[in-house]
Amino acid sequence: MFVQKATGTFDSQSNLTTSSVTITGVTLGNTLIFNLGATGIAIAQAAYTTPTDSAGDTWATASVGASTGATNADSVQPDIWWDRAAAAGTHTLAQTYASPVWGNWSIVETTPMASVDATSRNSGNTSVTTGNTGTSGATTQASEFLVALVTTNTGGAGLANTAFDNPPAGYTSLKVQNDTTLHAGGQQSYKELAVTGTQNVAWNWTNTANAAETS
Repeated sequence: MFVQKATGTFDSQSNLTTSSVTITGVTLGNTLIFNLGATGIAIAQAAYTTPTDSAGDTWATASVGASTGATNADSVQPDIWWDRAAAAGTHTLAQTYASPVWGNWSIVETTPMASVDATSRNSGNTSVTTGNTGTSGATTQASEFLVALVTTNTGGAGLANTAFDNPPAGYTSLKVQNDTTLHAGGQQSYKELAVTGTQNVAWNWTNTANAAETS
């Protein structure tokens, strides 16, 4: 199922309100998944808009919601979009935000997928050192591709090393961002399922931070 990934960060030291992320060499008809772990400057900020794609593809929402947090300085937004049957070649995804955003991201290419199910979305509003997605409903096929991410915001100057589980047990890492001094912290992973059943993803990290998780 897994074919390739592209990962990176974008940061708001210059009041960034746009982003542009790219994956190259995509095979015609394969599925793309865009995972964005973002932090901003306000809680209850509206869900981000669907990205536009340089290849002309239309992306669908898998798991997107408003920002959560204990205070404006601790807001987090973990989001997932997908492109079921991608055009071949390069895909550059662009987004515009209502206020400055810090983000860590991954784009995953898989073999073709027939459908998507956002199994759970869970968020926390206090400083913690653990997080989980909650338990999903039972998957219906023995050949599913699960993605999950946790996003944290330490507020203020951030922390040099939040030391996330990378990956959480049973998963393969896509991206980790431990240094939150200038970045959105977080970890992103995937798992190729071979049996049906409920799913739960759990992370631990070493320094307190507000967090939100989705899968």
